[in-house]
Amino acid sequence: MDKDVLYDWLYLAAADIDSAKLLQSMRPQHKEIIGFHCQQSAEKYLKAYLFSCGEMPPKIHDLITLCKMCIEFDTTFEALETATSFLTPLGVQPRYPHELNITDGAIAKALQYAEQVSNFPAIVALNLPQVADLRL
Repeated sequence: MDKDVLYDWLYLAAADIDSAKLLQSMRPQHKEIIGFHCQQSAEKYLKAYLFSCGEMPPKIHDLITLCKMCIEFDTTFEALETATSFLTPLGVQPRYPHELNITDGAIAKALQYAEQVSNFPAIVALNLPQVADLRL
């Protein structure tokens, strides 16, 4: 496994969740962009895990499928099925007008689920020291 490529996946995943947190404090609050970054963070963390298992991550945004692929390597990823199901629609739909109405509660839940993915034991085990140093 190429540690530099793994580092890139983890760095970008951390950047997405950090961006979502930063955007949450802004006014006006752009909920669709926050949700997008939450979905993107989870996607990149799942792809990092797959890469660490020797699997070339597919070029998809479907977290449900990515989670199922992770489950093939580690059944504990079943604990992320609710999170990935909730976050998947936030990846593409909110990027277009009138596709998805995102509430304050949905954003809070998206951030919670993105954090759940980033703090998942199998994901945390991948983190290289320099990635942890970059977190807000």
